[in-house]
Amino acid sequence: LTHLSIGWRVALNAIAATAVLLALALAITAVNTSRTESRLLAEDMRSKVARVVDATAASDASLTRLANTQFQLFEGLFAAKPWTLKEAADASGAPRAVLLHGGEPLSQRTTEVDRFAELTGGNATVFARDGDDFVRVATSVKKEDGTRATGTRLDRAHPAYRLLLDGRRYVGRATLFGKPHMTEYVPIRQGDRVIGALYIGIGIADELAGFVRLMQSNKILDSGQVYAIDLNDGPQQGTVIGLGATQKIDLGVPAAAAFVERLRKSAADSAVIRDPWSVLDSGLQRDSHAYFAQVEPRSRLTIVAEAHGDELNQLTRRVIVPFAVAVLIALACLAAILVWLARRTVTRPIAQLQTSLQFLADGDLSRPFFSDRHDEVGALVRSMEQVRQRLSQSLQVVQRSTDAIETASHEIAAGNLDLSSRTEEQASSLQQTAASM
Repeated sequence: LTHLSIGWRVALNAIAATAVLLALALAITAVNTSRTESRLLAEDMRSKVARVVDATAASDASLTRLANTQFQLFEGLFAAKPWTLKEAADASGAPRAVLLHGGEPLSQRTTEVDRFAELTGGNATVFARDGDDFVRVATSVKKEDGTRATGTRLDRAHPAYRLLLDGRRYVGRATLFGKPHMTEYVPIRQGDRVIGALYIGIGIADELAGFVRLMQSNKILDSGQVYAIDLNDGPQQGTVIGLGATQKIDLGVPAAAAFVERLRKSAADSAVIRDPWSVLDSGLQRDSHAYFAQVEPRSRLTIVAEAHGDELNQLTRRVIVPFAVAVLIALACLAAILVWLARRTVTRPIAQLQTSLQFLADGDLSRPFFSDRHDEVGALVRSMEQVRQRLSQSLQVVQRSTDAIETASHEIAAGNLDLSSRTEEQASSLQQTAASM
């Protein structure tokens, strides 16, 4: 920079300092914008998840009341007679449990379950306990092929299984042979021993479709969405509800299993998390997605809001990029103004002063130094004018002294010449006198 003029150096230093300040301001703005967008996104995710949770809880509460009412109806179809369980041999001679009501076996008896189905449109089952299993002995539940599910066993992974063994009832959602139901299971006791169970189920396909539509209507940013994951223990664990076709998270994949564990913890902590695993895109992604989860207390479904990571970055870029462009334009305009001001206030006056000094250096003291500025440059020009004036006065004094010396020299020379002439005349006169003598 040593070859540049002072004005350019001043301008460049000012531009560099301004650029640093603007860059710092841009960085601070980017951080604050990112934090603000993250906070607003978190609030949006929380509100939409809460909306779905509240709607689901209200729906489940209504379905639970309906299930309780319909169970009372089903239970009332059986006369107030005692329930007993005994062992008998089947056609092959193998022992099997036989459930009796009022001394009559329930096996293949469909009167009550069919009557319930006729009255309510739901389905019902009477289970007999066989060891640690519960076997359907009378049921209106149909398998996928349309036949009754008589003789099938309650899945031990079913959430009602362990409760029934402990003598407790279960009310909640369940999938029976591929169809969703709101169910109620109540143990049948013989004294203190559980010998079977009564079940009723209400088909909730329409309610589930409405639940899915509600989740799909709650978009997060452009392509994010709210959906539900069943994280309860059992074969249904990892099932995703609300993304169109039924999906299931493969918990055998380490990244997926780690994501599910983080999701469980975030639901307990009510915290927003970032994770590279995407349920919407079914796999690992380059940009971490944002998640907020909350467990619906009745169904125990985990309601999740997911936002795409690239959209989070785009959201910040949509704010930062225009601001950065505006900063660059402002910096360019400021640079032009600083260069113009530097040339006008520093470079040009110094150039004029340099020209005047050059005349002074060449011995021309006739050109005055003039400036109407009241800053340091103006003071310097006026000081140089005083120097010129004093130098000019000094030269005038020297000139007058030189002239006086020159005049005196001429006078002395003339006197010397006159003295020489008189001396010669006297010498000639002496010679003539001497010759005459």
